[in-house]
Amino acid sequence: MVEIEAFTSLFQTTGYIAAIVFVLASTFSAGISLTIQQILDPLHNIKLVLLALVANFIFVPALALVLLYVFSLPRPLAIGLFILGTVAGSPFVLKLTQAARGDVALAAGLMILLMVVTVIYLPVVLPIFFPGIEASAWDLIRSTAEIILIPLALGLLVRTRYEELAEELRPFINEVSNLAFLVLIISYILAYLPSMLRIITETYTLFAGVILTIGSYALGYFLGDPDRSHKQALGFGTAQRNISVALAIAGLNFGDPYVTIMIFFISIVAVILLMFFAQEIGYHHKKGEEAHLG
Repeated sequence: MVEIEAFTSLFQTTGYIAAIVFVLASTFSAGISLTIQQILDPLHNIKLVLLALVANFIFVPALALVLLYVFSLPRPLAIGLFILGTVAGSPFVLKLTQAARGDVALAAGLMILLMVVTVIYLPVVLPIFFPGIEASAWDLIRSTAEIILIPLALGLLVRTRYEELAEELRPFINEVSNLAFLVLIISYILAYLPSMLRIITETYTLFAGVILTIGSYALGYFLGDPDRSHKQALGFGTAQRNISVALAIAGLNFGDPYVTIMIFFISIVAVILLMFFAQEIGYHHKKGEEAHLG
């Protein structure tokens, strides 16, 4: 029993460290991969930007609140679900949008904007809907800013001042990010598998995760303008919540492991669903283009 607890603790610590490394590397990679102009150009479409903000910071959190009340989720699971509903701007959106043949430039601009807004938004709304949470608003602001804004700003600085260095660093940083994500998944599965099986069998967590993912995609997609590539960028940008930031925030600010378990489980469900959607959408779009050209 002591050995099992020791291994569980080891995997929890490894997963937590991997989550921090993943978000730092992913955010820094986003900074060195983009110029400020590339970020700003897609954001000239004010209507689309406002719709993205409404979808990500009003509709999705509202959907998360409805789900946690409808399914009567225990408080730690409810907090985890709501955190996911409030953190936006995942670098993984770029891969999903590319696979679905959407507007990657727009997805990149929205990703950066949503990351920055998350820093301000999460610490404000979380204490409102969950009074008495362990983390203070200042703790949330500080930890969110540290893992998003600082590496992002450093990445943009390196890209602006040392473009050749940025190009040389990017493959290495991407490898670090991918490796950290793999370690994160394996560590959390090994640490929390019994707990995940428990919440699946004893609660409606799986249904909540599927509905949140599909509902978020639909909200973003149908709020997009008539341009198909914009709809895909906004759909995936809304549905893919920022798993790395959510896990880091949970680890830094909440002592209950079920907050982290909930975030991890729902995020894995979302990644599987969205990767399937993106691949299918991209495949059918490609076939349509080939038929049109033929």
